[in-house]
Amino acid sequence: MFIQNINFVETNLLWNCNRVNYQLNKKIQFRLGYAWIETFPFGEIPIKGMGKDFPEHRLFQMETISDKVSIVDFLHRFMLEQR
Repeated sequence: MFIQNINFVETNLLWNCNRVNYQLNKKIQFRLGYAWIETFPFGEIPIKGMGKDFPEHRLFQMETISDKVSIVDFLHRFMLEQR
């Protein structure tokens, strides 16, 4: 199990993401996380330009399953987000 804290800035977003990963076995991994996203003004009619803040708090869970069939690798990702 390991914990990550990720911060980065995109063109119009500021992200802060904390997550915990748990590797059940070599094929199955679980992730639980929280993200805070701040949106900056952009476009012709920006939401924040109208006096409205648009912060987003998000919880998420993810399961990743990897598998190999012959020479083909498969990666299945199931994600659930609460916004």
